[in-house]
Amino acid sequence: MKNKIIQEKRMRGYFIQAAKEILKGEGLDSISVRNIADQAGYSYATLYNYFRDVKDLIFECIKDFQEECEEIVLKETKNTPRGVEKIKDITRSYVRYFVEYPGVFELFFLERITDIEHKQSTSELICSFLDRLCDEEWKYCVKEEIVTIGAADKMRSILKYQVPGMLLFYLNRRNPAEYKDFLNLVDRQLEKIIKVEASSKSPSLFEPEVLNFIFEEDNNRLIFIHYTKDEITARKIIQEGFRYTETFYNTAEQVVNDKLDLMYKHNMYKYYGSYV
Repeated sequence: MKNKIIQEKRMRGYFIQAAKEILKGEGLDSISVRNIADQAGYSYATLYNYFRDVKDLIFECIKDFQEECEEIVLKETKNTPRGVEKIKDITRSYVRYFVEYPGVFELFFLERITDIEHKQSTSELICSFLDRLCDEEWKYCVKEEIVTIGAADKMRSILKYQVPGMLLFYLNRRNPAEYKDFLNLVDRQLEKIIKVEASSKSPSLFEPEVLNFIFEEDNNRLIFIHYTKDEITARKIIQEGFRYTETFYNTAEQVVNDKLDLMYKHNMYKYYGSYV
């Protein structure tokens, strides 16, 4: 049984590699069962023992191309500091991969989706690829308060649509004409898209305007301080408020109308989360 599984994996690998070589060199128009089988060195009937049809095989090729690209990206960006700069370097590496293999770009972004898929997962696999490559770095930027969740979502969305557009103009219309000019264009666009404004970082609890807001004159005001680890929960609290029940005292600490008491309580409870 084990040998049969190994044999099946090996045979699938032969056909996937053969199809990948054709896609890289000649494009989807040259893909056929007979061409793939000839490239792999087997009869075309054998292919159907391991794949339902050509679309099934192409789906596996797409996954394989993405794994190949991801390996290159990881290797090229392993020494880049985490955060914004790493996102930019990941994007640059992703772009260079498609310039090196324009046939893969055509397969991903120019072929009609009905020609290469049986189900929607192929489209989602392709369209979300760059975002998945950068996902851990975006999470890092939000966690470290380099950008807000809202700003990160906006930049991710722009990259998702603009990067394939730049590749399309260069690979299919040679605009700009020179490769070095294209790379410079990518750099300029990344600087415009991935912006980290000083104002995007959450204000400090002890900035004067924040303290003035907390301790403004109001004899009927009670002040509680609460900490949470994620922005989503913090925004939910801001929008909906707390339900003032007995459990409230388990998550919030009352502060007397005094800045020293606030500082003391803050130093005690700040380890529970960075959102106050």
